Amino acid sequence: MSIRNDASDWVSKLESSGVECDSSAATASFAVARLSILLQSLYEKAYEPLGVHTSGVEVLLSLHFQNDARGETLASLAKRQNITPASLTNRMDQLVAKQLVERVTSKDDKRITYARLTKTGKEAAQAALPIKLGVEVNLLKGLKKGDRKDFVKMLLKIADSAESKDDPQTDS
Repeated sequence: MSIRNDASDWVSKLESSGVECDSSAATASFAVARLSILLQSLYEKAYEPLGVHTSGVEVLLSLHFQNDARGETLASLAKRQNITPASLTNRMDQLVAKQLVERVTSKDDKRITYARLTKTGKEAAQAALPIKLGVEVNLLKGLKKGDRKDFVKMLLKIADSAESKDDPQTDS
């Protein structure tokens, strides 16, 4: 089945079971959740030749585009990746083991650790970028230019709304 059919089926099941819901919101949230899983799978497949998972590629690209010669602090990197420090530690361990990233302790403050790309990591990031951009272009090829702009505008509004929620079940 397709995401479109599954979403429609989900809303029908909600309605037939007597659950009151905004069918547009239920359809959209179902589709976004399923699309997230599908996109993760597409990126993982695209990055297979690099031998790095999507989450690792995101760290590599983040480090690739930062401008501090020391690297980026792990705390800052976790915040920008929107992940917990524990999740970043896991990703960093994998990237360090593959010699793509190195951890460097600050000379000024031993509590601060920086992440920095190795030469191999820089090469991997440079190889990952056209793959990432290719997947992104391919995903939107079915939309006309004006539709793409509208889609991005709506998507960013949804992202803003999601990021502003302390409790995802309320309006506050």
